[in-house]
Amino acid sequence: MAVVQAKGPNEGDGWRYLLNARHILDGYFAGPDTLMFWNGPGYPLFLAPFLALGIPMAVVRLANAVFLSLAVAHFQGALRLAGIEKRSLAYAYGMGLLLLLHGPLLGMVMTESLSAFLVCGAAWHYGAATRGGGRAGRHACLAGLHLGYLALTKVFFGYVLEAALPIAAGLWLWSVRGGRKRRGGIPEASGHPGPGGERRPGEIRRASGAAALACASGLLLCAPWLAHTWAKTGKANLWGNSGGFQLYFMSLPEREYFGDWINFEALLENPEYFRNHADFIRETLKLDYVAQDGVFKKEAIRNCREHPGKCILNWRANVNRMAFGFPNTYYPGSQTELATGNRAFVFAFPFMVCLLLAVPGWLGRRSVPPWVQGCLAFACLSLGGMSLVCAIPRQVFPLLPMLGLWCMAVVERALEIRIVARRS
Repeated sequence: MAVVQAKGPNEGDGWRYLLNARHILDGYFAGPDTLMFWNGPGYPLFLAPFLALGIPMAVVRLANAVFLSLAVAHFQGALRLAGIEKRSLAYAYGMGLLLLLHGPLLGMVMTESLSAFLVCGAAWHYGAATRGGGRAGRHACLAGLHLGYLALTKVFFGYVLEAALPIAAGLWLWSVRGGRKRRGGIPEASGHPGPGGERRPGEIRRASGAAALACASGLLLCAPWLAHTWAKTGKANLWGNSGGFQLYFMSLPEREYFGDWINFEALLENPEYFRNHADFIRETLKLDYVAQDGVFKKEAIRNCREHPGKCILNWRANVNRMAFGFPNTYYPGSQTELATGNRAFVFAFPFMVCLLLAVPGWLGRRSVPPWVQGCLAFACLSLGGMSLVCAIPRQVFPLLPMLGLWCMAVVERALEIRIVARRS
């Protein structure tokens, strides 16, 4: 499929990743005249050796297939850690097929396959960390390294790690205090929930502690990147500077806009379709990317204050695009393709399954390992943040394994246990 779907290296965002890779080989990341930190260094660092050695981009596209295969292998490992043995291979192949159908990404110089591998690797190490033993801390740190490189590859996840760290740490502190009150001097048991679904002491503590350590390790890996952007721009905690553009498009108040990304070149070539915005954008684009980011964020805040109802409608359109691939703003050169029929079903399928399993998942929550629920929480936190910017189905792609892991754990453990309990 990587060969069949092959496209030019400059398709999509490939040109930017290749440009950053060339910059890395030249000794810098963003040019001092532009300060363009639209993406992190994760994928450009992977591409740099290929460019340095003159290896064809066809090999890079084949690497996407390798990453996706490794993602499926780690996903099966995570399923087995969740107590799903018999059908784990079938579920893993099903997840691989869903990722394959979700978009023609294998034949492009893009980050999605690498991101899926990093997410599945993090889930596997996270599950291994919660089993206890002498290697628990090592697995938690390895999960963090996967998440940290994910944040360097897709900078949005850096903000997710920063939000998840205090949540996980707070849950760990709560579980430690609660465990001391409940135990009353009785030593803890270890392992997974029993056949009746009861949760053994210490599982939440181990899961939340491993999550906190993983988030901290991931952020530590990203510290040099944040130090670099701070040194170059004077702004602390700057993961990237494309957020202003996305927030601005998300806040456009006119009825014909749906909060999705608008192509700058098409916008400037067809100003008659953007009468209220073309001049403002043309003048703002003359600034460097750090200044642009600030100006667009300021204008987005003003739009949200003056048109809160339209911002809510744009947010709803973002959620719809994440799940179905539409609605999209149409204008000359927009290159939007309406996702209908089979494609929309593929996009919506994981969300429909999650909704169908929401009630049984809640009723049987004690049967699902806490670390699997932690993966679901990370996915939900990420999806919630994504819905606030120019969301598209491609952004959901790396999170599908975490959603699938929870769904399969509910089907195999919560539903099975409840059925057995009713029969008995």
